[in-house]
Amino acid sequence: MATYKYLKFFQVAFKQSMSYRGATYGRFVFYGVILFIFSRLWLVVGNKITGELSATDMVWYLSFTELIVLSTPLLHMDIEEDIRSGNIAYLFIRPTNYIFKLFSEGMGQFCARMLVLLLAGFLFPLLFTGKLPSHPLALAVFPPLALMAGGLYILIQICVGLSAFWLQDSSPVQWVTQKFLFILGGMILPLSMYPMWAQKLANLTPFPAMLALPATGALLLDGSLLLNVVGKLILWFVLLSLLALGIFRQCEKNLSINGG
Repeated sequence: MATYKYLKFFQVAFKQSMSYRGATYGRFVFYGVILFIFSRLWLVVGNKITGELSATDMVWYLSFTELIVLSTPLLHMDIEEDIRSGNIAYLFIRPTNYIFKLFSEGMGQFCARMLVLLLAGFLFPLLFTGKLPSHPLALAVFPPLALMAGGLYILIQICVGLSAFWLQDSSPVQWVTQKFLFILGGMILPLSMYPMWAQKLANLTPFPAMLALPATGALLLDGSLLLNVVGKLILWFVLLSLLALGIFRQCEKNLSINGG
């Protein structure tokens, strides 16, 4: 019965997100502009850079990482609003778990956005480069990895949003987290192009599992690498889930001490 409730949260969020056509078209256009700019860059200088990926694959790499970023809803804003309005006290005592509810709704929005943006993510790189990835099967391998990566990003968003319980404003935490994601996550460049010390630092965080690893794993299509990617996705999902639940428990405790 509990599982059914969370499936309903997923379903409602999915339908609502699909109905926001204006926002969807905006993301579609923004996606195309970003890929066009960077495709011109990589096709000019990409062949002069040695690495795991070709210039064409670099465009596909950016398409994959951007797909995850653009598909992920900014849940921290919803959580912050719940806290500021005082609704959080009511939501905490509902029979449904607040964290599970947020995650279900987040995944519903993520799936709806990704379903639409997949078309852009596959069409624009093909249009701008005239080529499929070196391993065309990457187009089938990436979506399930992206779903798992999206789950990690949503958990990060939940943790960021809950910080507003103490800070009132989660935007500074979101700003820092986003910069870590873009840099340590390898949004534009694969981690293999980073200095070794930066690679080691990045691999101590969950951010590569959210962007670089799914994109690189799909494009290189190496069996052992894919197993490593899936393993890290699962590991970080467990750790971030525990972190989100731990922060939630502390929020509940503080709310109880302060009398709601």
